[in-house]
Amino acid sequence: MTVHTAMANAVPSFLDDHVAAGGGARPAVVTAEATTSYADLLALTCRTGNALRGLGLASGQRVALLLPDSLAWAAVFFGALRIGVVAVPLNTRLAAADWAAMLADSGARVLVTDATRLRDLAPKLGELPHLAHVIVAGGGDATSLETLQTRASDTLAVEPVSGEAGAFWLYTSGTTGGPKAAIHAHRDLLACRHYAIDVLGATQADRTLATSKLFFAYALGNALLIPLFAGACTYLEEHWAEPDAVARAVTAFRPTLFFS
Repeated sequence: MTVHTAMANAVPSFLDDHVAAGGGARPAVVTAEATTSYADLLALTCRTGNALRGLGLASGQRVALLLPDSLAWAAVFFGALRIGVVAVPLNTRLAAADWAAMLADSGARVLVTDATRLRDLAPKLGELPHLAHVIVAGGGDATSLETLQTRASDTLAVEPVSGEAGAFWLYTSGTTGGPKAAIHAHRDLLACRHYAIDVLGATQADRTLATSKLFFAYALGNALLIPLFAGACTYLEEHWAEPDAVARAVTAFRPTLFFS
């Protein structure tokens, strides 16, 4: 496995390197709807990055994700980072006022969300003049995420960035005062290799499942970054974890690494 460090975009370590090494057909992401290979996830990431760039996003600007855990979430996250744009995942269980405050604080120019959360957030959109585009995942019109992805090319060169460049923001929870943005650099994503490889001994044969959600650092690491760095497969569940649903997922997916 190639580790891209000081002066490089982190995304190839999670996608391109596996495809280049002949692992493109291996499963990367499993959801209730489909299994997506590394090659297909890379292509979708490129389509998404091209779509975001087509909306006018430039390196260093922010795109907010207000989505349940899904293939779309992963594609927007990696697509943004691939073009040097900073991803800002938002907690889907907060109120519209909280989302609006985080959108204002981050200065996000694009929001990718779903119809349900857009309906809740709609009364606040007038307070966010910097927000240039709202893209709906699962929508059917010309500005839906899927339409933009379909129209975009599935090849996209990686934007060269410093390892110190911002990659994603995560907002704190459980602290005094309001949520605060913790800014993570591209090099921070690669720190997962120490835990994934040196501690867990994760390999391409592993299957990971986490009950937490990707907008939390715990799940972002354990349910996305660690498995994809190792070339393993991860299960993403859009619904909030409930005992019966988790039991069904464990039975069907049979994870070798379980995080909760």
